[in-house]
Amino acid sequence: MIILSLLSLLLNFSTSAQAEDITCNQLIEVLSDHDTGVMTYCNRYKIPVVDHNGKMMFDISIQRRGYMSRLSLLPAMDCRIMPSAKVTITFSDKTQYQVVSQNKVDESHIDIEINTDLRSKMMTDNILSIAFRGKKYPYNVVLKPNQGRVVQDVMNCLQN
Repeated sequence: MIILSLLSLLLNFSTSAQAEDITCNQLIEVLSDHDTGVMTYCNRYKIPVVDHNGKMMFDISIQRRGYMSRLSLLPAMDCRIMPSAKVTITFSDKTQYQVVSQNKVDESHIDIEINTDLRSKMMTDNILSIAFRGKKYPYNVVLKPNQGRVVQDVMNCLQN
């Protein structure tokens, strides 16, 4: 009886690792630059999110290139965002991180470099909202619970 219990435990461990690999393969794609040999890992599918006022729809993209990870918000329509905008990321446990975006003048998307503290927080908690100032409007992008979970899953897969 004990041997059967141990065997079932071993089988459960191996199937969960395989399931995690399958999930990561579905969430992430790898792009290779043959000239430089640099591999870029990014989420395979768009994660559409909407500003809480319904003014703009964005797609969330997460990339890792070398040791640098980046979170980008790409607007669906023309949108001008302040250069080096202050971005507030709120997590489901109500903690907030304020970072400065890496976008330049007249760029239409937000680029956030993910530092070590933010990376570990993103791997353990769901993002609730991302707020920043555009040239015309302030935006507060609110993620649905399942979208926050997908962002967390992609972040965890990128670190493996």
